[in-house]
Amino acid sequence: MARRNVLIALALVVLVLSFAGCGGPEWSPELTEGARVVETVHTPAQHGSGVGLTTGGDMAVIGTYAGAAYAVVFRCAHGKFIVEDKQLWAALSEGDSVIVHYKERAVRWYKRRWMEYDFLYAEKVQ
Repeated sequence: MARRNVLIALALVVLVLSFAGCGGPEWSPELTEGARVVETVHTPAQHGSGVGLTTGGDMAVIGTYAGAAYAVVFRCAHGKFIVEDKQLWAALSEGDSVIVHYKERAVRWYKRRWMEYDFLYAEKVQ
């Protein structure tokens, strides 16, 4: 019985602490910032195979597959960031100037605040 009471008390403490001083995420309105395309990256799909051991200790042929990857590296006033997107990769080239559209997401935990950025899209400056 005492062990059960301790577990209930512990569960209540965890529940209270999880809500105390913790606000939900706060989203900014849509923001924009100028940036430049530093690099466009394409990694083709890759296939491979090898020999390995199963969990039972038997030898087996193991096949691997990694799909193609498409990404764009941007440089803005805050540094570099990368976005994986095939359509964006096809539309932009190294050296292009763009306007990046994004939102900031602030998460509060007690007195600390973490910022994350949610990329929305980029439009090429002509």
